[in-house]
Amino acid sequence: MSIGIAYYLNQRNQNTTIGSKLFVTKCGDGYCSSVEGCSSCSVDCRCKDTEYCDKLSDICRIEACGDEICSEKEKETCCQDCKCQNYQICNKFTGRCQMPIEVDNTRISSVVKNYLDEKGVTAVLLQTKDTYYQDEAAKELTLNCTTSESKYPCSITLIIDSRGNLLADFSTV
Repeated sequence: MSIGIAYYLNQRNQNTTIGSKLFVTKCGDGYCSSVEGCSSCSVDCRCKDTEYCDKLSDICRIEACGDEICSEKEKETCCQDCKCQNYQICNKFTGRCQMPIEVDNTRISSVVKNYLDEKGVTAVLLQTKDTYYQDEAAKELTLNCTTSESKYPCSITLIIDSRGNLLADFSTV
């Protein structure tokens, strides 16, 4: 049982009066008071179908992928909030966790060499990391193409699939 004060405006004609009323409320009385919430009194403070009850704050929240809160409904569809397990990567395009691809170093070296030969650029492979491209797992290769003659930093990013096919390339050249 809780005791609270409700403030109300009473407008009649053009006169406005402010009043207060002392009331007693308890869980199950059909009224969601300021001292009750969806967790502490779900009978009175029920969340809508599009909401979930945040048990820590005792309030209803709208589910939104990317809000850093992993709700029960998001566990399979929002890896941004629910994080991936067992070395999986988060594909923000699909919202699902997926296993990274395996590409051997020989294949990676071949892709880099072919790309650089085709573009006529000199570069050094700095980093290889797991990523995703649209709806599939991929490898991201970061190349440094800055030379002593360069006025500005130069970087190339290659995105490849598990077969070593080039999916996309981005550069500051």
